[in-house]
Amino acid sequence: MTDKTRFLLTPDQQNAIDGIIDDIQKPAARIVLCGYAGTGKTVTTAALVSRLREEGLSVVVATPTHKARSQVEKALNNYGATGFNCVTVHRLLGLKQVRDYKTGKESFKPDSPGKNMLADGFGNCVYEDYLRERQFYENWTEYKKKHAIKIDIVIVDETSMLHKELYDYLIQEAGSRPIVFVGDDRQLLPVKEDKVCEAFVDCESIYRLTKVLRHDGVILNLATATRKLPIGRARFDSCSGGGSRVTAYCRRDEWMNSLLDVMCLPEALANPDYCRALAFTNKAVEDMNQKIHFKRYGINADQFIPGMGCITVDAIPDPTGGAPLLNSTIEISIHEAEVDFFKAPHDEQDWARLKTWLLVVSSFDSDNKVQIRVLDREYEKQWKERQNYFASSAKQCKDLAERKEWWSMFFERKDQIGKVEPISALTIHKSQGSTFKHVFLHWSIDGWSSTPTSLQNQLAYVGITRASDSLHVLKDWV
Repeated sequence: MTDKTRFLLTPDQQNAIDGIIDDIQKPAARIVLCGYAGTGKTVTTAALVSRLREEGLSVVVATPTHKARSQVEKALNNYGATGFNCVTVHRLLGLKQVRDYKTGKESFKPDSPGKNMLADGFGNCVYEDYLRERQFYENWTEYKKKHAIKIDIVIVDETSMLHKELYDYLIQEAGSRPIVFVGDDRQLLPVKEDKVCEAFVDCESIYRLTKVLRHDGVILNLATATRKLPIGRARFDSCSGGGSRVTAYCRRDEWMNSLLDVMCLPEALANPDYCRALAFTNKAVEDMNQKIHFKRYGINADQFIPGMGCITVDAIPDPTGGAPLLNSTIEISIHEAEVDFFKAPHDEQDWARLKTWLLVVSSFDSDNKVQIRVLDREYEKQWKERQNYFASSAKQCKDLAERKEWWSMFFERKDQIGKVEPISALTIHKSQGSTFKHVFLHWSIDGWSSTPTSLQNQLAYVGITRASDSLHVLKDWV
């Protein structure tokens, strides 16, 4: 069965797939499949994965974040792609967080140089199978190596989110293996970077899907109209059609009241992806999350309530050492929450205990429960001041051994505390790679100037394209 028949591809999509199949025959092929919202990028990727699998190639799809990995895997499966592995780029490259005890800096480096999925392959080895065949192998490591599946081709999705350092290391480690970068170059730049991912500029071949295939949806029409502008965004007005709607409110309080009402619906309480509020600034996100929390649970509600959803800000460390309890950008559900007044290692004798929460949580994709410790919001400033004491003490040390000891104490303390945030409201940066049924787009996307900007254009485009069924905005009067 051909891709065109199975996936109902357009000629442009089919030509892109045929071109990519030809290109990957070249050593170290670097290819881009670029598509705007509504151009069928996901179905094209799914068809490409299926075509590669039919040709007997092993395929790994990699994404910059765990949230994006979950979303991409579901989307490709929904379009009929099977037989591929989906991982984060960090896992593909075998990157782990490392600490420099001379400077206190943290970065991601190879856990073992030359040891990663690109070098070693992947496999779902079962230890019980090894035990039955152990007489043929020296050890478990040899068994896994023997049964590993070599990666023939890497597809990187959500390429716009790929940081330069990660991109450079991926290119280095891939060697002669082909890479297909999939993404939308009109998305937001990675945080703290001022250029689009170099894949969009440097790759030898680029296949650009430009024809919007679903013109009847008003949300998609609004996104397309915004994308076509060099700066600013398209006008916000109420309209409906094609299975979606845009609701434009006259006043901010009307917008906020509607958000709070929707967030309290049974569907929103049961499924966090039913509705999300998106904003440009962290302050707006914090304000909305607090209002939603009070509306749902009461003005005097505890900070953490069993049943509420959160997202990990960074990886949650294991206080006893070893692998993190949870990775970063993992959406979790709280099962149990209790207050625990905590004294951290190396606290000064006269320092009071800090109010923390012991949370029993699990990710949305797993039933595995873990216990984590997080700070109560009222004590975050105090904790930061104490950590700054250890950091500044380390920086002032001229003796290397003493400096390392201070940084060691700093990191030991840091590993005791995780950080999570509510997920009802997110920054637009963190929402990339996700789709939500209903989206409330905060007015902070327009900044504080009447002059349209390119950032405003990107924020609006990304925010609008997160919504599938309804988009809620503030009406334009001019």
